[in-house]
Amino acid sequence: MFDRILYAAEIGDGHPRSLDYVKDIALTHDSEVIVLRVGELTEEQLALARKNAPDMDAAAEAKKTQARMEGQMAGGEIAAALNAAGVFARTVTRSGRIAEEVLDAAEEADAHLIVVGSAPRSVLGALLTGNVTDEIVRKSRLPVLVVPQDAPQPPAGED
Repeated sequence: MFDRILYAAEIGDGHPRSLDYVKDIALTHDSEVIVLRVGELTEEQLALARKNAPDMDAAAEAKKTQARMEGQMAGGEIAAALNAAGVFARTVTRSGRIAEEVLDAAEEADAHLIVVGSAPRSVLGALLTGNVTDEIVRKSRLPVLVVPQDAPQPPAGED
């Protein structure tokens, strides 16, 4: 059913819940997993590149290359963890707008399922910055599994 799974892996502290779901689905369906890491350039990075380099295109390319390298290292660790669990996984890195890159990579890989994590956000934060996960769900022609990440726990003794 799911021969190829595109896993839009998030990087952060701890073990993402979505990785467990990807591993279980892949083992159940004998699926290949494409671990996708997208390096997105922030406005601050672009402003710094414009300030420090007269040739904006070269500066932007340098930042994109850096984002790809960082994504490749992090994605390689995730793919290695999946491989150790008996799942065939490979890493793909891209740079650009995250939602667009996820959808494009899924189409190019002929994926059958997209798996994304969803971090807890405030309503105001989602309104100000947009929500990548929502955009992927709205625009995808494939099934999308959204795995909510654990919300931060309050310190002991606080409600």
